[in-house]
Amino acid sequence: MGPTSSIFDITTYTLMFFLIGPAVLRGSYWLLSPESQAHVVSLFQTGWFVESLWTQTLLVHMLRTEKIPFLQGVPGLPLFLATAMAVGIDSFIPFTPFGTYPGMMRLPGFYFPWLAVTLLGYLFLAHGVKTLFIRRYGSLV
Repeated sequence: MGPTSSIFDITTYTLMFFLIGPAVLRGSYWLLSPESQAHVVSLFQTGWFVESLWTQTLLVHMLRTEKIPFLQGVPGLPLFLATAMAVGIDSFIPFTPFGTYPGMMRLPGFYFPWLAVTLLGYLFLAHGVKTLFIRRYGSLV
């Protein structure tokens, strides 16, 4: 699953550097002042933090069952609530004063549709890799 996760980390890097950052700061990273470049770095790190948090949390659901998570294999309420609370709280951190402490900044609204596309792609690919693993080795364990 490591390479699968890395593919989506790279897509997030590309998205943050070439689309989200320039759209928010109205210019290419290379043409910005050093202060604006620091904002791009902060935005980049914040976007990657949120994406990584979501993908790794969804991976827990992906690996807990050989079935399709949420459709064929519904998680228990404690797991569902714990992971929902984790992604909810951690996704909200950049929008709070606490988020500024580690250097995060607010993500623009148009980041989240891109995040949804990334997450769906990740889920489909991870399920495909999981299915291939099960075919080859007989089970997840």
